[in-house]
Amino acid sequence: MNTAKSNTVIAAVLVGVMGAAPCANGQSTARLTIDILADHDIPSATVATAAAVVGRLYRAVGIEIDWTGDGGIGSEPGAAATAVWRRIAIRSSAGKEFPLAFGNMGVLGVTPRGQGGPGRVAYVFYDAARIKSQRFTIPIAALLGYAMAHELGHSLLPHESHGDAGIMRAQWLESDMRLMRDEKLGFDPHDGSQIRSALFSAAGKSR
Repeated sequence: MNTAKSNTVIAAVLVGVMGAAPCANGQSTARLTIDILADHDIPSATVATAAAVVGRLYRAVGIEIDWTGDGGIGSEPGAAATAVWRRIAIRSSAGKEFPLAFGNMGVLGVTPRGQGGPGRVAYVFYDAARIKSQRFTIPIAALLGYAMAHELGHSLLPHESHGDAGIMRAQWLESDMRLMRDEKLGFDPHDGSQIRSALFSAAGKSR
């Protein structure tokens, strides 16, 4: 893919914890503010629907997402703006800079590691998601949303974070795909708890 292609900022990602509103199980709600950078040829309506899926999946584990379009292309919020900064970049296809994904339609996304911790940018590949959505008869926006939620999880968790079940499973099973059709595949409770803990920890360190 030509990485010089123009992009559209759908939303900038701040991550933090705001307020102490309890979620359904009585725990405090963590908050994310998310910025999505999508290639210009990816339908904005599909991206918006996928983002709504991400919001519902994270809300189910006590994380509320706020979406903002304040970020510019290639920009990052200043250090004072947020405790943790993350971005989801939706590429039309995987370029050669992603050797594990380049030419491999089985790889829906990657989140390169940072120095000693999670990477700050999660990448999702639209063409791979489209092909898999057709194979399993899942709406493209739903599968794209699940891929975004999975890669965002990698960007928030502090270590190698593939789980044994749910959204963070390394290789989704056919049974997982069936659950995705009705948005019934969620985070394994352990994974959801770890993501919330990582957010609260990051917010605490910024104070």
